[in-house]
Amino acid sequence: MMRIAVLATNRNPLVAPFAGGREALTAALVGGFRRRGHHVVLHAAPGTPASLADEVITYPELPRLSEVAALDPQVQEAPFLADHTRISGSAPGLRGCQWHGSGEPTWCINGIRA
Repeated sequence: MMRIAVLATNRNPLVAPFAGGREALTAALVGGFRRRGHHVVLHAAPGTPASLADEVITYPELPRLSEVAALDPQVQEAPFLADHTRISGSAPGLRGCQWHGSGEPTWCINGIRA
């Protein structure tokens, strides 16, 4: 058995009917890993059902920008900041992973054999 972390898209929950192919593929991967007896920790957007994985960790929300920051032309746009906040918020729990895949979905295997 392996402990596998999956980083899902952060913009849409993994719930049927799926918003797109990324969401459907990620849900299928998680289901396949679990059927094979692996422990899956899923990092996903709010609204993803807790029953989809052994553990579901929802991405944090973007803190509200101050009025001054919102007017600063050097501050990135809100969608970029939201993506960055959500993905980087998951990083502390993913130390020691061996990463697989490129782009989304990405999964990490922490501890080769249990």
